[in-house]
Amino acid sequence: MAEQSEVTRISPSWKGRLPNLRDCFKSREIERLLADSIECRDVGYAFVEFVARSGYRDAPKLDACGETILRRSMLLHRCAARRF
Repeated sequence: MAEQSEVTRISPSWKGRLPNLRDCFKSREIERLLADSIECRDVGYAFVEFVARSGYRDAPKLDACGETILRRSMLLHRCAARRF
């Protein structure tokens, strides 16, 4: 949670070129930060917006055979369910 508070504090006031978040975080870390941000409406919304502006795209998950897992809960679904 400490990571999130630092990131969300920086994100709304970011000046200049936005970072490639994959250079800074692993996919699962970005997903965790996004999932945590759903719980904090105002600050969370600013962080989700920052991630979107940075161009971050979710990478598909693969099963043991290397096939894309088509049925999985996505953060977008959770946001919609919570009317984020």
